Amino acid sequence: MVLIADGLAPQSYGIGINMIPGDPAFQVELQRAPDSGGSPGAFATITTLPPMPAAMTYVDILPHDNAFRHYRWRHIGPGYDPSANWSAIGRGKPARLEGPAAEGGLISLYPIVRGRPLSDGKFALQATEIDGSTKSSSAHNPQASIIPTPADPTILLYKAAGPATGRMYGILRRLSSYVFRRPDGSTLTAPATNAYSRPAQPTLSQVVAGALGARTRWVRVFYLKFMPRSGNNIWVIYRTSIEQSISLSANNLLKVTAPPTVTGYDRWGLMVGPTSNNELFQRSSVDAVPFGTDWTEPVGGADLTNGSPYDAQMDDGLTIEGLTASTNYQLYVFFDSTVDTPAGGVFRIGANAGGAPPAGIDTAAAADQNGDGMIPLSFGVSVVLPVPVGAGSNSGNGAGNPKYQ
Repeated sequence: MVLIADGLAPQSYGIGINMIPGDPAFQVELQRAPDSGGSPGAFATITTLPPMPAAMTYVDILPHDNAFRHYRWRHIGPGYDPSANWSAIGRGKPARLEGPAAEGGLISLYPIVRGRPLSDGKFALQATEIDGSTKSSSAHNPQASIIPTPADPTILLYKAAGPATGRMYGILRRLSSYVFRRPDGSTLTAPATNAYSRPAQPTLSQVVAGALGARTRWVRVFYLKFMPRSGNNIWVIYRTSIEQSISLSANNLLKVTAPPTVTGYDRWGLMVGPTSNNELFQRSSVDAVPFGTDWTEPVGGADLTNGSPYDAQMDDGLTIEGLTASTNYQLYVFFDSTVDTPAGGVFRIGANAGGAPPAGIDTAAAADQNGDGMIPLSFGVSVVLPVPVGAGSNSGNGAGNPKYQ
C-alpha cells in the first residue's frame, strides 16, 4: 500500500484471481509463485479459502513493483487427500485497486450467477440499466397480475341451468386456446377448457356392506379445485369423465377407484345416478376425495336427490353447482398456470369472503383475480352468470371489461 499526494489517501495494488469451483463442498488452496524468466518459480500456499458456492474473486494485496506473479489453486478438504489436479496457471502484475477490492481477500462473486441467492438468501432483480433501474418488464412476468397484459372476457361461453334453487349450475367454456401477449413481446397460452386433463372412465366395484337392494348405478368422476376461503366445502369442477355403470348386488355398496393425481388440483369428486346421463353431484364434505383414496358409497346409498344434474357441456369446461335460482352471479375469472400443469394451466373463479361465488361486486373475489402469479381476464367482473328460475336455461358470452383493449 502506498500514499498518494491528494490528502495522503492510501492506495492499494494487487492481483485478482478468479476461481470457479469444481465442487462447492470443498475448500480451496491458493498458491503463488514469483516470476522466473517468464515461468513460475517455486509455488507456496498463500491462503486456504472456505467452500465457495459459485465463482469468486480473491484479491492478493502486493507492492506496486510491476513484477509478474503466477497463481494456481486446487480443492482440499478434511479427511481427503489434496487434489492432484491443479488449476491452469494464471499470471498478472499488480494493478491499482478500488472499492471493496482495496481491502483484499475474497471479495465477490465473479461472474454473478443469477441462479444463486445473495447474502440474505434472496435473488437479484433483473435490471437493464447501469443505475439499477429497468426498462424491461420481463422480470415481472411470473407475478403476472401487475403486468399490463391485454385480455378479453368475451372469449368465455357460459351456460346457467338446473331443475330448482340450490340445484342450479353454471358452466364456463373456451373451446380454443387463448394467447396472452405481455408488454415485453413474450406470450403465454391458456389452453382450451376442453384440453384440460380429463379423468378416464372410472373403475367401479362393490363391497359387501349395508342393507340396500340390488340396483344399477352410473358414475362420472372429475378433478376439483377448492374456492378460496371455502373451508374446502365449495369447489369448482373441471371436466367430467365418460360415465361408467355397474349392477350392484343386494347388501353391497358402490366403490369408485380414485383417478390419477394431476398437479394443482386439490382433490377429485364424482356424480352418481340411477340411469345413463342422469348423474347428480355428490356434494357432502367426504365427496371431495383426497387423491389416492377411493370413494365408498354411504350405507344409506348415494344422494340421488340434492345435487345438481349432469350436463354434457360439463365434459368440456369448468362448473360451479348448487347455485340459487333467479340470481345474477358476478364471476371474477383469472388464469392460473400452476393448476393442471400437464395441460398448461386453467381458468379459475374468485370467491367472496365466505368462499362462495359472489352474487355482486366483491373485493375478495377481485383480490383473488389479481393475486400474485394470476392473470386477470378483465378489469373487475368477467362474466355475469344469469341463473334462471328453476327448470330454466340461459347461455351467452362473458361481458366484463376487457383489459387494455
